[in-house]
Amino acid sequence: MKLFNEKLNYTVPISVTEAIQENEKPRLFIEGIAINETVTRNKRKYLGEELEKAAHTLIGKPLLKDHENKVDNIVGIVREGSYNTERKNIPFRAEIMDEHTKEMVKDGRLKNVSIGALAEEVEEDAEGNFIVKGIEFVELSLCAIPGDSDATILRTLAEKFDIQKSNEEIKMETEEVKELKEKVAKFEDLAKKTEELLSKVTKLIEQNEEDKKEKEESDKEEEEESEEESDKEEEEEKVSPKSEVPQVQEKEGKLITERVNGKLTIWREY
Repeated sequence: MKLFNEKLNYTVPISVTEAIQENEKPRLFIEGIAINETVTRNKRKYLGEELEKAAHTLIGKPLLKDHENKVDNIVGIVREGSYNTERKNIPFRAEIMDEHTKEMVKDGRLKNVSIGALAEEVEEDAEGNFIVKGIEFVELSLCAIPGDSDATILRTLAEKFDIQKSNEEIKMETEEVKELKEKVAKFEDLAKKTEELLSKVTKLIEQNEEDKKEKEESDKEEEEESEEESDKEEEEEKVSPKSEVPQVQEKEGKLITERVNGKLTIWREY
């Protein structure tokens, strides 16, 4: 699981040393162990190899009051920070420059510091522990009341898990939107093809209707022409009826030839 800008607070006690140089004001230093290789009660696991890589990032970081990132809250600076390979921890040395803060440290009102860091990622191992990786120290703070370091870490990690959850939800929403867009694109393509098919079908139907209409008109014209011709023939028959030629049935008889007054007369006698 990837986490970004993870803020860690780890509260530890300090020891105080005062360095006095000739002709200079006394310099006040605090020393302690910033963090150890450990697994906390809330299963946050700090590996020595990660602490070793992060140790140098503590040097030169501001010493703040109560982790408040304001200019007026800068009371000193971290002078030293290194990794102890034998004890697998990070000892530090910081200088307090604010006079009021010096007095509070000297008289025991301030006895603890808490580190502030960023973690690039937190990975869960097979045992269910959350390994903090990519640690970078950003500040060291003086704290009035020593808090439960595990609870503080849990709180800050929980905030980050909320951010991670939000990022994962956004990612899921983004993937869902992408998938939805792909589906919409497919539906749009299908709709386009369906529209084209409907257009072709509509044209075919319109063409069929036109052909049917033309055929009906053609049949009607032929029928009208046929009726006109029939009417014309009837009119012609009324005006010029056909003559009936009587058929004469020839009868058999005796053919007689006779000359009367010098004329030859032929007739048939029945």
